[in-house]
Formats: sequence, C-alpha cells, structure tokens
Amino acid sequence: NLKKLEIKFGMLNDISFISNLKNLEYLEIMLSNNITDLSPIINLPNLNRLYLYSNKKIDTEILKNIENLKYAYINGESINI
Repeated sequence: NLKKLEIKFGMLNDISFISNLKNLEYLEIMLSNNITDLSPIINLPNLNRLYLYSNKKIDTEILKNIENLKYAYINGESINI
C-alpha cells in the first residue's frame, strides 16, 4: 500500500517496476538521468503528484492519460495537464 516513493541519485534506465504500485500518489525521481519512457506511470490511477529530474528529453504527452494527476514537474518546470 505504498503511497509515496522518492528515488534519488539512482541510475535507473527503466521504471516499469512502478506500474504495480497502484496506490502510489506521489512519485519523485531525482537525478536518474537515463529515464525517457514514462509509460509505466499510466498504470498508476492514484498518482496526483509527479516530480522528475533528468537530463534526457521526455515526452510529457503521456501525462494527459493519468486522470488524477494534478501536479507534474519535469526538470523543474510545471507541466500543464
């Protein structure tokens, strides 16, 4: 029943493992510079806050498919949902 997950200074290439965390409401991934695919977060129906800091270009269109997402910050910029 994890609701908040912060991953800091990880060397993640893949975040598919989070797709099973159905109760997750808050996700922060900081300094995981290899993440470009956000598709696993579509499976997080309760996610309402997302903070992602990465050096890679990230397609944020996928965020529009997350019904409860209210706040998304990608590389320090607020993303309109």
